[in-house]
Amino acid sequence: LFRSKTGIDLKYSLIDWRKNGRNRCFKRHPLGTEFVVSQVAGYYHMKPCCLNFNLPTVLFAAALVNEDAEPLYKFGLDSKQNFAWYAGVRLGEVRNKGDYAIGIMYQWVEAQSVPDPDMSGIGTGNVLDQYFYSEGAGNTNFKGWRIEGLYAFSDNISVDTRVQWSSRIKKFPFNPWDHSYSEFKTEVIYAF
Repeated sequence: LFRSKTGIDLKYSLIDWRKNGRNRCFKRHPLGTEFVVSQVAGYYHMKPCCLNFNLPTVLFAAALVNEDAEPLYKFGLDSKQNFAWYAGVRLGEVRNKGDYAIGIMYQWVEAQSVPDPDMSGIGTGNVLDQYFYSEGAGNTNFKGWRIEGLYAFSDNISVDTRVQWSSRIKKFPFNPWDHSYSEFKTEVIYAF
């Protein structure tokens, strides 16, 4: 993590998902563990005086690549689908009663960029909990938007509302159906 007095923070991470032993089907190095994900993220903390209002504002973006991905010959493609990125802005911060925050984010996640169980972005809905390498569908291969708002009714109770939607990036020959996903979610949070 690199922090500077200019309000810019940079972070690099490397996650190795490779499995050295055998899986429950007694297979070594299964396709679902061929992930070495390298990510660079940047944050710019804007000073409130720059925007003529007194809300803390953060611009953020990240790019990541799965360095262990192989071309998808098995699925009729001669290329890798191993890149992902996101960018967005967050206005405000919730600490006390009456505080609020709003966030807007765009995400682009190709099929091999992150393992399905590790995908924490918008996703595809994936109610059947499928995996890309086994069923040809999963929680990756999407582009989409997320808008989220948080408001504190008291120091302990806040409401979080999120709207998000996504659609498929690439149509694979083995997975002919189009998919799109949308979600509206509101939850009340009690923190102590």
